Amino acid sequence: MNKILKGITRLGAAGLLVVANFPFALTASAFDGWGDEYAAIQINGNTAINCDDGTIAYDNGVVSFGIDDNLVCEQGTGDNSDMLYTKSDSFTFTFAPEEEKTAFAWDNGSQLDITENSVTLSGLTAGAFHNTDFRFEDNSQSGPTGNTKATVILRGGAGYEEHYTEANFAINTNAEHGPQYYQMRPEDAVEGEHYSQATIGYDSEESDTAVDIWMSALWHLKYIDAIVINGTSYPIPVDYDDQVSYLNNYSHQMVSFEIENVPKADTYDITVKITRNEHDWIGNFLWTADPAQQWERDCYYDEEAHEDVCEYIRDEDGNLVPGRDYIGHSSLALVAFSFTVGTGNYNCSFDDQTCTWWFEGDVDEDDEQIYYDCGPEAELTCDIALPSYIEFDSGSEEYDDGSLVIPAGATLTMRVIPDYGYQVLNVNMADLETNDEGVGEFTFTVPGGAAYFVADVVLTEDIVNSTTDKVSGGSIDLGGDQTTLDHGTARLEVGDVELTDENKAAFAEAAGDYSVKTYLDISLWNITCKGRETCTGSDEDSWNERVRDLNEPATITLQLEDGVDGNEIVIVHEKHDGTYEIIPTIYDPETNTITFTATSFSNYAIASRTITTPDSGIITNTEELSSSSLFLAGVVSLLGAFIVKRGFRS
Repeated sequence: MNKILKGITRLGAAGLLVVANFPFALTASAFDGWGDEYAAIQINGNTAINCDDGTIAYDNGVVSFGIDDNLVCEQGTGDNSDMLYTKSDSFTFTFAPEEEKTAFAWDNGSQLDITENSVTLSGLTAGAFHNTDFRFEDNSQSGPTGNTKATVILRGGAGYEEHYTEANFAINTNAEHGPQYYQMRPEDAVEGEHYSQATIGYDSEESDTAVDIWMSALWHLKYIDAIVINGTSYPIPVDYDDQVSYLNNYSHQMVSFEIENVPKADTYDITVKITRNEHDWIGNFLWTADPAQQWERDCYYDEEAHEDVCEYIRDEDGNLVPGRDYIGHSSLALVAFSFTVGTGNYNCSFDDQTCTWWFEGDVDEDDEQIYYDCGPEAELTCDIALPSYIEFDSGSEEYDDGSLVIPAGATLTMRVIPDYGYQVLNVNMADLETNDEGVGEFTFTVPGGAAYFVADVVLTEDIVNSTTDKVSGGSIDLGGDQTTLDHGTARLEVGDVELTDENKAAFAEAAGDYSVKTYLDISLWNITCKGRETCTGSDEDSWNERVRDLNEPATITLQLEDGVDGNEIVIVHEKHDGTYEIIPTIYDPETNTITFTATSFSNYAIASRTITTPDSGIITNTEELSSSSLFLAGVVSLLGAFIVKRGFRS
């Protein structure tokens, strides 16, 4: 699949979920000219790399490398993108595993021998690419330890030879021990053969004559269609065409089943046939505000490798291309979701990161609806049995990101609030609905497969709309210190206002020596776009919230259609409490603009008088103007500042 412009981003689950286990090479590099002098070493699966002290953090251990003049260390921006470039013909890694853990290393799929907790890549040449994979596991590489050893061979069926890498194996002799899982990896493959082989340990009594074997496969569009163990074919106890049966065997990104009473043996030779599923019973919905994931990826299914592959896209200069999976400059949160499985209707609503579950038709003895509190921080831990196929990850603490695994077709509401100065456009979810009462809330149907919440977050200017023939346009600057508007953008509306004779008399009294000529209704609105392709600030494409007061003054410039009588102008403002104030005003007769500051918005009047002034061309009310306003007057005079903004930039 190529990069997504519109529609739903659907990534194969294997590409999303198996990165740590099945690393893939990224042949492009951001380091110019590395092929001429340097060998490249890609560092996979780590949690953090520190190019300053030469350390790479992993689960259960740390890898160190030496820093010298022959080395270039490049910290990437996502999984499998950390790179080392060296001019040396050998490069050494040193391992520091945690207690009771052992280090393992692979280079381009071949396992390396680790001596005294170090390993050296030798014979490096300029332009060579090395794909490394380091792990720290239990002291036995063979997975779970136990009192019984067995050889496990996992192979694909006819026409599906490579698909054994997508299956998982677990063995158990009775419920007391519980299943002991082991996942085959590409490095377990027997050279030149289409199967993997490993020796594992599991717990068993000498009197045991049979074992139970669990098999599972990654859920996305694939399942185990047939299984043969030591020459015996066993029926698959899952109806993949039935939603309830499928979901009852789904958990943790796997569809699993149990084969009971398999004769105990020293070798378990297992053949599995992996088939691509025709049903999308699961929706794996993801969202992120993590800047490390803001780059575009090209994701496709590699027919030869039999796996989904994602690679970062770079431009002709080798720079990463910005992607749309990253919803930057925004806060993201789940509001609610609901779905139906079988005859059950399930609902969940979030409040302060707490999920409250309820089931339609589930009532107490008094026929009252029963609500279930699922614990703090949306961990979904409840005193009731929730469906095992619901998996919610609230994301990192630093960024608003996360994921929700839920039955496909579920209805989900998500709140996306852009930072001030930004708007959200081109939301990718089909059949998108918005709630006029819930600012930033988008409701849509979760598609089958893996889907990202995708949108364009656009830097957007505030605007002025004039509906009166007395004002042809203008601009508003809220300044950098205001915190009243913490999202979206501002729209200043300037229009005519009909006043009673009493109102006009009150304006005239407040104006004093100034003569009132024009009455205006000036209102301020906070705009949040509804995620469409364009946004004009109308009720149809935006959430519009009335803003009556600001905590810091905004600077407003209006261009008057006609001139004024007199050469000095002030603004008379009717405040919310019914009192009036005189606002100092800058008037430029050459451009016919007035500039003033305001902290609240309602009815205004433009008043003027004639005075004798120096022939400067700029008239100010110097008696009322503060020193800061005088400075502003000078700035406006020098710049001739005037901007007419009529709509959003899309």
